[in-house]
Amino acid sequence: MMLVISVIVAIAILGILLGFLGNVSIIGAEATQVLPGMVKDVYSQGTMKVEKSIEFKDGVVLEADKLTQDSFSDILIYVQCSESAEKAEICGDSDENSLQIIGDEGEGQGIAVNKKYSASVAVCEHPDSDKTGAYLIVLGIKNEITETRDVCLG
Repeated sequence: MMLVISVIVAIAILGILLGFLGNVSIIGAEATQVLPGMVKDVYSQGTMKVEKSIEFKDGVVLEADKLTQDSFSDILIYVQCSESAEKAEICGDSDENSLQIIGDEGEGQGIAVNKKYSASVAVCEHPDSDKTGAYLIVLGIKNEITETRDVCLG
């Protein structure tokens, strides 16, 4: 009888834990967790960072100051769409796009998420020689890292 009660209690505890864990994002999968870390790594290490899939949740706004985490000036952040993401109307400067670029170039740009989307992302030092010392975030179609990365390579 004690064994049956123990099994029932264990199943109940497991059900509660699984319900809780189902609502928690896997560390490193969500844009608010991953993207600022990528920017900070590129700033401190000077290397390019590429992820094939980062989840952007509906309603999230990642402003330039959130992306830099006060590591450097917000005005040095630029956001750009890969060509295929722009053609597919996934990314752009319109609120019709899933991922909307907010802010003006040279004043610190960010990302507003109008519709949940998973995107490939590259972060690098800006390849444009006129923007030396600035950093570029490139948003692309999920799993299409070659095109996303190539924007960083110039």
